[in-house]
Amino acid sequence: MGQKVHPYGFRLGITKPWKSRWYARKNYPDLIQEDRKIRQIIRKQLAAAGIADIEVERKSNNVEVTIFTAKPGMVVGRGGKNIEELRQKLFTELQRKVQMNVQEVKSIETNAQLIAESAAIQLEKRVAFRRVMKQTMMRAMNSGALGIKMMVAGRLGGAEI
Repeated sequence: MGQKVHPYGFRLGITKPWKSRWYARKNYPDLIQEDRKIRQIIRKQLAAAGIADIEVERKSNNVEVTIFTAKPGMVVGRGGKNIEELRQKLFTELQRKVQMNVQEVKSIETNAQLIAESAAIQLEKRVAFRRVMKQTMMRAMNSGALGIKMMVAGRLGGAEI
């Protein structure tokens, strides 16, 4: 039997960028866990901000986190209040200063993560799943996507088992 290699592994560095950019010798597992914790904290605190991606970059002793979001105003907050709270929370968890960058996602309708979150929110509000799928696909195609494939599973429409 042949081994299965994840397609993302083939594309890394060629068509898709790395999610974390750093090098480590001995403390590699610790830094992987730290990256995971950073992503968890950010996704939990900014759940409604439409976060598309989180990139972590380390240079010597400073950590730089770039948040790609659909709503940068919601991430930053009034006068930078939200981003400062997030920076404080990350500092208390990691005992390390974290530099935060926020970048806006230009094409919201063609970002897979944002499309999926949007559809999930509508399904949680009990909108008809066929309508959600059709509208989401049409928005993506109208905004320039060459194609889209969506799959939903579960008890859609409250169907009994």
